[in-house]
Amino acid sequence: MSVISPVFWFCVAGVFFVLELSVAGTFFAVLIAVAALLTGFVALATENVYLLFGSFVVFSLIGIFFGKPLLAKWFHIDRTTRASTVDALIGKEGIMTKKATAHEKGYSKIGGEEWATSSADDGTLNEGDLVVVVKIEGATAIVSKKQVGGEGE
Repeated sequence: MSVISPVFWFCVAGVFFVLELSVAGTFFAVLIAVAALLTGFVALATENVYLLFGSFVVFSLIGIFFGKPLLAKWFHIDRTTRASTVDALIGKEGIMTKKATAHEKGYSKIGGEEWATSSADDGTLNEGDLVVVVKIEGATAIVSKKQVGGEGE
């Protein structure tokens, strides 16, 4: 299969579309795929190798410099990392709904959900205590008692 064949460029586009699926969210491979697809249509009209490679390069650069920012804006993708799933709970406040001791897990309401809860310092957490999530271990929130007004336990 020759590089002047439209089928070649359509195959290249297919490979890059599949590649984008494996690295979703970057929008780099899909832009190259679109450039190859457009070059395939150019190949239907001409067999000039220089024109084909030139159009592929131009389409790719247009996609990278103009298409990628537009896609990132459209899909609300930015460079900041947002905590997701259980990581988003770290630092959140909750309230104990069932007492937790050093030997028995309790329960707390954190972010509107009921979580099995253990104390970070193996102390006792009573029902109604305000707590702060320190970390998540499996399905258990490890919390510390929230200090209110500078008072200790």
